[in-house]
Amino acid sequence: MFCGKLTLFILLVYAITSPHLVNGGKQTCVKPHMKDKLLRTCYPWIKHGFVRYYLPPNSPCCAEVRKVRNMDMNCVALMLSPKDRETYDVDKIRGLQTLCQLRSPPSRRNKDGKKFMDCWSIS
Repeated sequence: MFCGKLTLFILLVYAITSPHLVNGGKQTCVKPHMKDKLLRTCYPWIKHGFVRYYLPPNSPCCAEVRKVRNMDMNCVALMLSPKDRETYDVDKIRGLQTLCQLRSPPSRRNKDGKKFMDCWSIS
């Protein structure tokens, strides 16, 4: 009985004194001036309403997206002021992470796993 009470007491003390991982502080994934530059650069793709369909991964917009730590666009969306939310679409900002990922080119292999032979290559 005493061990159970002691264990409960230790857990209670630990829960009260341990720092909380979730806090309501400001997000720090990007500096405010970098956030503003990202919003200006990516404006055609993240504004409310009609959007350009294709965003090239080598565009200036994607270059700004890659400057954000871990390309965490959710963090950038949480940093928006109410005025910014009137101008920019939060869902489109979050979608930049997927649109700006660099993709490796497809390999030139047939279904057996062997490389295709080019006409111009000498083996």
